[in-house]
Amino acid sequence: MVTQHNPIIGDISGNCDQIIEAYSQAADAGAELVITPELALLGYPPRDLLHRQAVLNAEQATLDKLRRITEDGPALIVGHTAPSTQESGPPLTNSATVFIDGEAATRYDKRLLPTYDIFDERRYFTQGDSPQSVVVNDTTVGITICEDAWYNHEVTGQQRHGTNPVASYETVDLLVNLSASPYRVGKLSSRATRFGNHAERINSPVVFANQVGGNDDILFDGTSILLDATGSTVASAPVGKPHILSSTSEEDLSRTTMLSDTVQLRRMLELGIRDYLRKTGFEDVVIGLSGGIDSSVTAALAAEAVGPEHVYGITLPSAVTTDENRTDAERVARNLEIQFGEEEIELLSKSAITSISGLTEGTGTRGVTRENVQARVRGLLLMGVANDTDALVLTPDNKSEAAVGYCRACHRIHLIASHSPDCFLARSW
Repeated sequence: MVTQHNPIIGDISGNCDQIIEAYSQAADAGAELVITPELALLGYPPRDLLHRQAVLNAEQATLDKLRRITEDGPALIVGHTAPSTQESGPPLTNSATVFIDGEAATRYDKRLLPTYDIFDERRYFTQGDSPQSVVVNDTTVGITICEDAWYNHEVTGQQRHGTNPVASYETVDLLVNLSASPYRVGKLSSRATRFGNHAERINSPVVFANQVGGNDDILFDGTSILLDATGSTVASAPVGKPHILSSTSEEDLSRTTMLSDTVQLRRMLELGIRDYLRKTGFEDVVIGLSGGIDSSVTAALAAEAVGPEHVYGITLPSAVTTDENRTDAERVARNLEIQFGEEEIELLSKSAITSISGLTEGTGTRGVTRENVQARVRGLLLMGVANDTDALVLTPDNKSEAAVGYCRACHRIHLIASHSPDCFLARSW
């Protein structure tokens, strides 16, 4: 069985509790082997927490706790860090240990370390140099970790790795892959194809165990899968939800892939909002409503993610704001059933421009000055409301704007806001 859990990075105790709860349920269901995602105790990506020895010590102590629960239960494969045994390179490995009957049966160290895009594993880890397999109830299980299965993945038109770790497991009865594989549109089907090809090539079933949840600006969809030796999917965990997956799970791949890319994306954006709030200890959000599409989408996602009662939409008109903008902003709030507020910013904007003029010995009336002052005044008020109500600001910057560092005057305050769900979305004209 796979424990597709949603870790909080660095919350080793809490993450362990999730694993133990899932393990207990799997044991009660008769599982013989339980598999966690990659770096399951720390959560992925732990980044510079890996430089803190106290964190590593706590992880090792908790790992021993997981060892002990297998004394009277099924075998467990858990992802964690481990001290490197090699003479050169970073002091850690990205590893998986197999616990059987209260003993560590074997440890596997990840062989391919991604260092591109959001990944920077060579900063922290030394790569492993050999395959590892273990016998669990007469079944020979081969172990890989995430990138090991993506050896022929091209990045910027170039293949990143020359080694194929999967090829070492042509004689195993089962291949498992512990992963923290981030979400992108279309990745669910491409993953199923990739791991199906692995299963067909080695003529063995494959288990893909993936992390789920939002960690800062990275979203993990979960969607763990079990495939038979022909590469066909036997079962699949749901998108964006913790789940215990077995070959008898009711959720199957056909049900998952029936979701359109748009529905999957919407579900993941809502997960990102919900997890960002939950993992930072907040319940409420503040959004600047302009009546335009970007802030409306952000408000709709927030209302679905955390409930309309936790969303405060505020419109902050200036002298150049049209009546249509005001009306549209109010209609959005009414349709979503979120709290709505309105406050003029003209006096604050004029006061700021006057102060700027006094400091620059100029008129303070350049177009770019006025536009930026309006955006910053809006940011000041939204952040002030958030501070006063223990809320976080959601900003509607989209991916196209964020990519070029662009913040428009219409509530575009990404640089000082708390979270930007739309930054995963490209603008289309």
